[in-house]
Amino acid sequence: MSVTTDYAFDNQAAQAPSRLGALEAAYDPITIARVAELDLPAGARCWEVGAGGGSIAHHLADLVRPGGGSVLATDIEPALTAPAAGLETRQHDVRGPLPSADRYDLIHARLVLGHLPERRQILATLVEALAPGGWLLIEEFDATSLQRPLTVPSAADAEVIERVVDLTQRLLVASGADPAWGNAVHAALADAGLTDVHTRVHAESWSGGSAGARLMAHNTVQLRDRLLAAGATEAELDRMGELLADPAVAVTSWPLVSTRGRRAA
Repeated sequence: MSVTTDYAFDNQAAQAPSRLGALEAAYDPITIARVAELDLPAGARCWEVGAGGGSIAHHLADLVRPGGGSVLATDIEPALTAPAAGLETRQHDVRGPLPSADRYDLIHARLVLGHLPERRQILATLVEALAPGGWLLIEEFDATSLQRPLTVPSAADAEVIERVVDLTQRLLVASGADPAWGNAVHAALADAGLTDVHTRVHAESWSGGSAGARLMAHNTVQLRDRLLAAGATEAELDRMGELLADPAVAVTSWPLVSTRGRRAA
């Protein structure tokens, strides 16, 4: 079955596995730490929404499988999530009906809803799918302020980074992304009636060659044709790739806003 989306980063693209691998390396430790804070019951049922490369789905399966729990990993391109015991993968567009009648003790979505204009309706659907006492963990970027170069060889290189980051942001917004969504999730979970709502924000510097810088570089490669059409030059994009591979270069990361809330028991 073919599923369409306006998502700017097509997980069927040739660059997708490399991009998702860099994203996992940059952000999995943050997500795993947040999951560890939750008091999941023995035999917990989990739903990983927009599983991508599947690393968090596999972590959850390892976490809950010993107690008889299970994980459903859904994505419009589920083939990127490898099979594992206690893990079911299914093609699913989160903008549509729920994938099953099950209710979940943990639903996690990282960098998914912020790209979709229907994000508030989707959030309501995810809340509906929670079991009593179940947790919803939503992780999104705060992209209201653009990434900044911290150390660069020259002022001209700083301008290259700022220009490519700005054009990338414009393309994402044109595809339906909301740069401010990460900051809106806390209130959205509270408004949905969830309790114990809590937000943690992580930001850091990314040096050239780091997982975060590789993620930026892969984003630029995957969006190259669209960036050129938006006004970037071949020279700018080539230089962006060189800078993001240079350990002497550093940029600010996108802040990851990690927000969880709990359905009343």
